Amino acid sequence: MDECGSHLRPQLGNSVTPFWHDADMALSTDTTQAPEQLALLSPGDVPLQFRLDSRTRLTGLAHIAAIKAQLAAKAAERQPIGSPAPARRAA
Repeated sequence: MDECGSHLRPQLGNSVTPFWHDADMALSTDTTQAPEQLALLSPGDVPLQFRLDSRTRLTGLAHIAAIKAQLAAKAAERQPIGSPAPARRAA
C-alpha cells in the first residue's frame, strides 16, 4: 500500500479518499479539561469588511435551509419503510 491513500478508489461520483493516517489524531490524551464554548463577536466588534447586510444574511439562511431539506429528504429515502426516523440534534 502506498502512504497517500491512492490505493483506495472512490465508489461513487465525487467521493473523496482521505490520506492514510496511522498515528493518533490528538496531540494530547488529556480529556479532563471542560469543553470551551466559542463566543460570537458582537456586531460592533466585527470589522466592516466582514459584516453582512440583511439581504446577504437572508439569502445565506435560505440556502442553508434548502440544503438541510435536501439532506433530510435523502436521509428519509435511506430509511427502511416503517422504521422511525433517527432523532436529530438542534443546530
